Amino acid sequence: MPTKKTSSVSFLQTLQANIIHPNDKHYNRCVFLQFSNASSDILRTILADAFLCKFRVTTAADIPQKESLISSFFLSYTGMKKLELDTTSFEEYNGFRLGMMQNLNEKQSNWEQKYRIRKDAMLLLASNNKAQLEEAYQAIIVHLKKEGLLETIEFEDGERLYNEEGQHIEHFGFRDGITHPAIWRVDKILDVDYLKKSFLVEETNGGYGSFFVIQKYQQDISAFEQKIDQLANELGISPAFAAAQVVGRFKNGMPLLLADTPEAKTHPELQTAIQAFDANQLDYAADKHGTKCPFHAHIRKMNPRDKLLMSGNFHPDFKKKFTLEILRRSIPYTGSEEDKGMLFMSYQCDIRRQFEQLLKWRDKDTFPNREIGIGIDPLIGTTSPSRETLQSKWVPTWGKKEHQVFSFADVVELKGGAYFYCPSLLFLERMKQIENEERGKKAYRK
Repeated sequence: MPTKKTSSVSFLQTLQANIIHPNDKHYNRCVFLQFSNASSDILRTILADAFLCKFRVTTAADIPQKESLISSFFLSYTGMKKLELDTTSFEEYNGFRLGMMQNLNEKQSNWEQKYRIRKDAMLLLASNNKAQLEEAYQAIIVHLKKEGLLETIEFEDGERLYNEEGQHIEHFGFRDGITHPAIWRVDKILDVDYLKKSFLVEETNGGYGSFFVIQKYQQDISAFEQKIDQLANELGISPAFAAAQVVGRFKNGMPLLLADTPEAKTHPELQTAIQAFDANQLDYAADKHGTKCPFHAHIRKMNPRDKLLMSGNFHPDFKKKFTLEILRRSIPYTGSEEDKGMLFMSYQCDIRRQFEQLLKWRDKDTFPNREIGIGIDPLIGTTSPSRETLQSKWVPTWGKKEHQVFSFADVVELKGGAYFYCPSLLFLERMKQIENEERGKKAYRK
C-alpha cells in the first residue's frame, strides 16, 4: 500500500516524544500492562480514546516545559494481537513476536517475575515533580481498571543521579548520556532523513513509529569498587585509570582515548578534540592497537566509531541501509540499598540489526579486532561458564604497545527486559477508525 506524505509539522505532531529529544525529567515510571480478556473492539476503543484524548501522549512537536509531564505509550506483539491489529509488517523479525526472554540467549535464572509474565503494553511517564507523576499514574490506571482493560500491572521507577556539577551520572559515578547519534545538525536543524532511515519505522498510514527496548541492569557497587582496586594493584596504575578502562571514559566524562588522567578534561589544547569525541565526530583511528582505550571498554564495544561497521552496509541481507547506532534513553533506578542499577531504554528501526547486533559485539572476544583475547564487555558482557577464563587485555601504560591480562568479574546483572513498538498518533487514530468501521458494518448488516 502506498504511504501518504506528511509535512514536517505533521510529522512531529504525530511522532511520540522522547525519541528525538532525550527525556531529561528527574522521575520516570515504566508501567507494564497486561490486558484483560475484554474484546478487541473494546480494547481498541478505550485505548485510542485514552491516549488520543483523556491522557493524550506527548508528541515531538510539544514544547517541553520544566513543569510538564511527558507520557508515551507502547505496544508489544502480544498487545497488537489482543487488539486484533494488522501485524503483517512485524512478522519479518521473529524476535519481536517471541519477546526478549524467549529470543535472547541471556542468563535468565535471576530475571525478576515481572519480566517473566506477558506484557501487552507499556506506559512511560516522566516528570520533574514526583507528586505530578504519581497523580497522572493513578488517574490512568484507575481509568483503565474502571473500563475493565487490565489484568496485571507492574512498574519500574527511575530517578536521575547527578554529580557536583549537576550532570547526569549512573551508580558507579560515571557521566551518563553524553554521546548520541547526530540526528541534529550543527545548525540545530533536525536531520529528518537520517532519523527516518535509521531510527523510525514508516507505517502504512503515513506516520512513523519506532521499536523500543527496555532492560533492567542491577549494579553491584561494592563489587565494582573491589574489582577496580584489584585491577589497579595488579597493573600498578591508579584506580581512576583502571575504572576508565572498564568504561572508556573517566568519571568526569574525559575520553580515555585522549588522555590518561581525568584532570586533562580542563586542558585548553584538548577542548576541541573532547567536543568532537562527545559529538561522535572523532573515531578511534589513532588507537588501532587499543593502547589508549582498550577494545573491550564499554563505550568502544557499544560504539566502535568505525564507519564501515556502523553504516549497516556490511550485511548482504539488509534491505535498507542505516546506522547500527541506537537512540539511548536510559535512567538509573534505586529500589533499595542493595538494589540499584540502570533502566536501559532505546529506540531503533530494527531490533535485530541494531540492538541485538550490539549485544553480539558485546560478547565477542575478537571484536572489533581480529586478535584473540580482546575480551567481552566488562560491564554488561553475558555471564557464561567461560566468563572467568576470558583474559581481557588491559593497558598498564597509556599509549604504549603493551597489554596485561585480567578477568573482570560480574558487577552488573540483567534482571529482565522486553520489546515494544512505539506507534505514531496516526496509528492510534487508525485503531479508533477501525472500530468505527466495524460498528458501521454491524449497523449495515442489521
